[in-house]
Amino acid sequence: MARIPHKSLGLILGGLTGLLLLHPYVMFVLSFVAPTGDNQPISTVGIIPFLHMVFSPGMLPMSLAFILFSGIMGLLIGMVFERERRLDALRHEAERREAVLGAVRQLVMILSHHILNSALVIGISAKQLRNDTREEDRSEALERINVQITKMESMVGLMREIRFEEMLDGSDTSYKRIIEINSQMEQYLARSNEKK
Repeated sequence: MARIPHKSLGLILGGLTGLLLLHPYVMFVLSFVAPTGDNQPISTVGIIPFLHMVFSPGMLPMSLAFILFSGIMGLLIGMVFERERRLDALRHEAERREAVLGAVRQLVMILSHHILNSALVIGISAKQLRNDTREEDRSEALERINVQITKMESMVGLMREIRFEEMLDGSDTSYKRIIEINSQMEQYLARSNEKK
């Protein structure tokens, strides 16, 4: 079902309010303040003749004026409500994006931690290769380098596989999803190390 815009609803309700409430109210007050020919107080003519007089064709110009005035007021109020609704939607979207951005920052920290650890091990092993003359130590250093390179390749493979846009939708601001991604990374790295 389609929603009626607040502006249209305000215009319609405002016009009806002018026709059914404001115009009769003004005529009611006017009948006590300045009674004239047809416009006599309700106490003297009764409610039915009074309403007949208020909604008679002779009162159409006055009714139209009230409908127009109240309709414009309803339209303005509807515009305010619509603007508030749009602002709320924009605020919600901004909060969601901020949550996603925070989650991405956290994810980048996790990824950089894994990559920096591998780079550190590779650097230390390369230094050891330069300094060690024993073949056994050189073999161990080369093996550590190979393991870390494999981890880095696995990390890049994982980044290509994971659909981060689905995992980081902004609905979870507690970083539970980031912890899940970190866990997936650890499992992926463990599996890739077992394969090689």
